[in-house]
Amino acid sequence: MRSDYTGRQLGQYQVIEQIGRGGMAVVYKAYHPALQRYVAIKVLPEELSRDSSFVERFQREARSAANLNHPNIVIVYDVGETRGAHFIVMEFVEGPSLTRLLKQRGALPPRRVASIITQIGSALDYAHQRGFVHRDIKPGNILIAADGTARLTDFGIVKPSEGTRLTRTGSLLGTPAYMSPEQAKDAGIGPATDIYSLGIVAYELLSGGVPFSGQTVAVLHAHLHDPPDLSVLPSALRPVVGKALAKEPQARYEAAGAFARALQQAMMERPQRAAPVTPPPNKSPSDRGRQGIPIWVWGLGAAGLGVLLLVGIAVGVLAGALARPGTPTVTSAPPTIGPTATTEPDTSTPEPDLTPSFTPERSDLSPTPEDTATKEPPPSPTVELALRWDAIGWSVEGRELSLAAIGDPADRALIVVGSIQGDQAGTRDLVRDLAEHFEAYPEDVPRDTALYFIPSLNPDGNAANSRYNAHEVDLNRNWDTADWRSKAAVPGYAEGKAGAGGDTPFSEPETSAAANFLYALSTHTDEVFVALFHSSVRRSTGEVYPGGQNSLDVAYRYASTAGYDVEAAWAEYTTSGEMVTWCAEQGLWAIDVVIPGSLRPSSEVPGTGRTLRALTVQALLDMVSAR
Repeated sequence: MRSDYTGRQLGQYQVIEQIGRGGMAVVYKAYHPALQRYVAIKVLPEELSRDSSFVERFQREARSAANLNHPNIVIVYDVGETRGAHFIVMEFVEGPSLTRLLKQRGALPPRRVASIITQIGSALDYAHQRGFVHRDIKPGNILIAADGTARLTDFGIVKPSEGTRLTRTGSLLGTPAYMSPEQAKDAGIGPATDIYSLGIVAYELLSGGVPFSGQTVAVLHAHLHDPPDLSVLPSALRPVVGKALAKEPQARYEAAGAFARALQQAMMERPQRAAPVTPPPNKSPSDRGRQGIPIWVWGLGAAGLGVLLLVGIAVGVLAGALARPGTPTVTSAPPTIGPTATTEPDTSTPEPDLTPSFTPERSDLSPTPEDTATKEPPPSPTVELALRWDAIGWSVEGRELSLAAIGDPADRALIVVGSIQGDQAGTRDLVRDLAEHFEAYPEDVPRDTALYFIPSLNPDGNAANSRYNAHEVDLNRNWDTADWRSKAAVPGYAEGKAGAGGDTPFSEPETSAAANFLYALSTHTDEVFVALFHSSVRRSTGEVYPGGQNSLDVAYRYASTAGYDVEAAWAEYTTSGEMVTWCAEQGLWAIDVVIPGSLRPSSEVPGTGRTLRALTVQALLDMVSAR
């Protein structure tokens, strides 16, 4: 008898194709004609069906998994046996495994990792409370459904925590790279086993690799004795993942959900920032030449120097006071900035390096009081707002995805994006003009806010006067949303345009760079707003499309100021699959603003007496203040 059931009948199920293979079973996609739905069928290989212990384990899996009903656990529908073939029928999940995502994209942004760990942690807490341990938590057993939900599957070696004689048979079953120390030495198995494996998964999602690799014996030895290299993880997350990977089960988190909450909390915590200060009035536009060092590096460096200098002042004042009691002493000049500085290094906890961030350069960080006899504290440092240009990545043909930034990213960030469709160069020009406005009038930048401007996400399309990039992909469809399709619906193609969505979500360097930038920014900024600009020759008035229900308030605030209409769906096709929909799925407030194609930044908007540039500036500022 052959072991491949493709094209054959298993009970009432028609097997279509093989979709996976593990150590204990082969998984097929099949069709159930009676219920008119696709299912996944896991079949025990025929050579193992002759082993009664494996059959017993396989049947126990079916009984166990059938009793688990959780939104993050794949549903088990049926169990059966046909002519010696033992199988389990499960829900078919349309979506990739984490293993596939890692191969496609490498390490994932911390925000997304935390979301996945939270969902799987909830599933494990549910199973653990009912006395079951999964024992094989790994990326291959975590599926990402079309709606973005993480689903735990393959309870192929699940077992009750107590009361089984199969412990010896199954104790070393699992995947060595994700195996807990107690599994490696055939000790007692419990919920802590799954927490350790979930910690390995988090480590791999954050870094792109597992902590221990190589031959099985060497990997098992490392799980037992070697500490994982946590330096490859974001600094704020190292102690959190490190606790999940403790060698002793009792030293780990008490529950998988507790591990997930600690991960979320570590990303939310940020060092205290200095009080906001007022930018200097009437500042002339600064040089907008491109920087050789990325914007976020300048930001972190400026913030670090600011703290260093303030600490230096405090040390100097205290030293003077101790030297001459009763006589106030102040420094006569700021500490030297650069390699000749003599200020003691700052030993306070650095800002977590979870993400790039932009902080403008600062000047006059240590002003001298005008009259030392008054004993008044020195005036607050001033922030010198300067527009900086950098790049978040490159297009298919190597064109720069330019980024301009200005402001203090203490609490919120606004990202304005233009020309995702390259044939709409007017939106590119509008976003450039917006950046230049805030460069000339930095006093318009709200306090505790950073403004980011990406004039074009599709420079290849701009160069070719095409809505597609150099791969002939509609970049506005190349996002990892619930409705992503490689044959996307676009105007002029009733049945969809082949390849319009790309080979896979984020297959294009432009969308991948934008998503990574937004992910990174959201990990340390409390509020993130995204405004994407389109233009249309068919519209005489502007329209605003919210990315989701949570963005409705923001959309109405923008539309009220600009005099635009708020719409719920595109005229040509629904907003699902659009960039703003993806942003909303990540918890960002996002709107798509469609402006009449006849308007240019300097054009007067009919009925307003204001230019498109001026109207857009005010609408964006009102949108940011909506929350």
